Amino acid sequence: MERTGQHRNPASCKGEVFGGIDGCRGGWLVVECDPGGRFRAPALVCKSMAELTEWFPMLRLALIDIPIGLADPPIGVRNCDAIAREMLGARRSTVFYPVIRQALQASSYAEACEIQSRLCLFKPSIQSWNLTPRIREVSEFLSQNPEWRQKLRESHPELCFRELNRGMPVGESKKTSAGRQLRLTLLKRLSPNVDEFFERTRQAFRHSQVADHDIVDAMVLALHAAMSERYGLVSIPARRDVNDAGEVMEIVYADMVDINELRGRQGAGGWRNA
Repeated sequence: MERTGQHRNPASCKGEVFGGIDGCRGGWLVVECDPGGRFRAPALVCKSMAELTEWFPMLRLALIDIPIGLADPPIGVRNCDAIAREMLGARRSTVFYPVIRQALQASSYAEACEIQSRLCLFKPSIQSWNLTPRIREVSEFLSQNPEWRQKLRESHPELCFRELNRGMPVGESKKTSAGRQLRLTLLKRLSPNVDEFFERTRQAFRHSQVADHDIVDAMVLALHAAMSERYGLVSIPARRDVNDAGEVMEIVYADMVDINELRGRQGAGGWRNA
C-alpha cells in the first residue's frame, strides 16, 4: 500500500471513520473525514479493495464512486443513473451506464457487447466497459464481506458537488485548474482544512498514480459520508430498485437542506434518510 509520509497502525485508529473512495491509476484512493468536516491525514492508496478490512476496522460509512448493483435484462439501464444524468444537465456525460449484471464476467469488450446486445438489444459503451474490472472487484469484495454492504455505499462526486453548490451542477470540468479550484472552494463551505489536506496529498503521491481530480473526488465523497451523520442521506431513485440478485441499485449523497438556502432538488426523485 502506498501512503503519505507518516505511517499508521490500523489498530491505533480510534473513533468512527468516514471515508471517500475513488479509483485512481495506483488502485483506490481513500480519504478520511471526521464528523466535524476535517480531513484526516494521511490519505491512502489501496492496491485492492481487500485492504479496506485491514486499514479501516472502525469504518462507519464510506462512499465510493463505482456502480454497486447492476441492471438486468431486458431494460438493462439503472434508474439511478438515468436520474443522475438528468440532475447533472450539461455534466450528464460524467455518469456512465454500466454493463448489465450478466455481462460483468465477460472476458473482453466484444464478449460484453455480444451478451448485452443479445439480451437488451443495445451495446455498452467502451467507457462503461473500461469501468468493468473495478465494478467486478467491488462486487467480489462485497460478496466475500457481506457485512460491508451497509458500510460501503455508491455515490457520485458530481452529484455531491451539485449539493454543495445549492443544487446547481458545477459546469467547469474537474480536470481543469478552474474546475478544480471551484470544487475546492465548495468543499471549504464545510471543511476547515481543505487546502492543507489537498496540497499534502498531491505532494505525497506521484501524479501518474493519483491525479488532482482523484483527490478532489475522494475528498467530496468523504465529506458527504461524514456529513450524513448530521444531515442524513438522500438516495436516488425515490423508490429503491433491487436487481434479480437482491442488490440495491442506488446513488446516495448527504442531504444538505440545512446549509443550502436554495434547493435544486425539486423533481429529482430522491428520498431522504436512506
